[in-house]
Amino acid sequence: MIGGAGPKKTLGIVARHADEWNKSSGSPDVVAESLAILRQRCEEVGRDYDSINKSVMVWIHLADKREAALEAYHAIRVAAGFPVEDNAFAPVEPMTVGTIDQAAEAIRAYEAIGVDELLIQMHEPYDLATLGRLPELRARFEVR
Repeated sequence: MIGGAGPKKTLGIVARHADEWNKSSGSPDVVAESLAILRQRCEEVGRDYDSINKSVMVWIHLADKREAALEAYHAIRVAAGFPVEDNAFAPVEPMTVGTIDQAAEAIRAYEAIGVDELLIQMHEPYDLATLGRLPELRARFEVR
């Protein structure tokens, strides 16, 4: 796995050498831009783009109302020493923070752009309410 999204060096190295690429965060629109560049880098070196597993790290906090999930997200970021303000690495309000329906919709958006897996990012103090609801979210994606 190689992580990063530098359009010139990192994605070129991924195209030449990686079995898996990981982006540390970003909305589906931002990730789609990186995926387009990765596809281009693969074409430049003759690599099958689909042979690379694509993953993205996301924060997930679940609650009955988005506002409550956002409160948990912000509180844990502060407790873990992360900035509350937006920065290049994590949007202030990730799409995967909200209700089960909202998180499922966000996950489908990542899937639609070609992300193979999402890696859940959590820090202490852990959001036990969210951890308890992850099976409910996962059930939305099980093949019946």
